[in-house]
Amino acid sequence: MIMVKRIIYASCMLIVLIGCGDDAPSEFYFNINIDGQDYSSETAFVSVNSASTNEYHISGVGLNENGLLVTMGMLGPAQEGTFSTADLELVVVVSDAGELWGATSIDGSGTVQVIDNSTEFIEGTFSFEVVHTTNGSIRRAMDGSFKAEKL
Repeated sequence: MIMVKRIIYASCMLIVLIGCGDDAPSEFYFNINIDGQDYSSETAFVSVNSASTNEYHISGVGLNENGLLVTMGMLGPAQEGTFSTADLELVVVVSDAGELWGATSIDGSGTVQVIDNSTEFIEGTFSFEVVHTTNGSIRRAMDGSFKAEKL
């Protein structure tokens, strides 16, 4: 639960950072298909929890008009490989129009495959199934991909 709270906090901070950014085209992206609907954003970041360099977050924000935000919190250090909620290596939070869904080792499921990890960015693919925090509804994300800038 602490990691989920940290991800939500980091996600809010990313929204603030994005508001302060410039309008130059980006080589970074975050693409996702949730329940059959495609979403994409040129705003994708990797951030490290300031309290623990062993925890980092990959986020795509502004994916729809409601401010859809997807954040994947992963144990670090950042490296290439596959991370899973089943192994306690990954937590996923989806925020859409004020509603929250999540995937942890207890509810939902998910994997992230990091295929390139440079000093400037992390690139990979992902899929997950997230569960609403209060009503139990499920959202499925397939064919996700990202190239996220390291902050």
